[in-house]
Amino acid sequence: VDAGIGDCQGGVFQQTRAFVELDGLDASPLVSFAILDSSVATIVPPHTVLGIEPGSTRVFLAGRSESFASALVTVNELRISPRRLVSRLVSAVAWESAPPSVLGGGTASFAAVARALQSLTAE
Repeated sequence: VDAGIGDCQGGVFQQTRAFVELDGLDASPLVSFAILDSSVATIVPPHTVLGIEPGSTRVFLAGRSESFASALVTVNELRISPRRLVSRLVSAVAWESAPPSVLGGGTASFAAVARALQSLTAE
């Protein structure tokens, strides 16, 4: 089991996404997370870890011991700013592998892949 924390995204305090990976597959929808020190961070359902005040804590699988699988989370007051922003214009989207046009009743699984395209006549 790999447990981790994704890249921080700005805000008053940092926020990030907790995840669980099993044999290379994202198993996050199957689990719940807990925080060791809820005065430092909290879980915003389903898997967002939101910093509340500066400090360190651990995110772990709810219902399991912190020693089973956990990730260290540090919340700080440092101001961050991007070093570079790159914009991309998407002029079209094409299906590389289209979803089925008709789904059966109830729940159904399918895979689909879309590709973003750029086509500019002048820049």
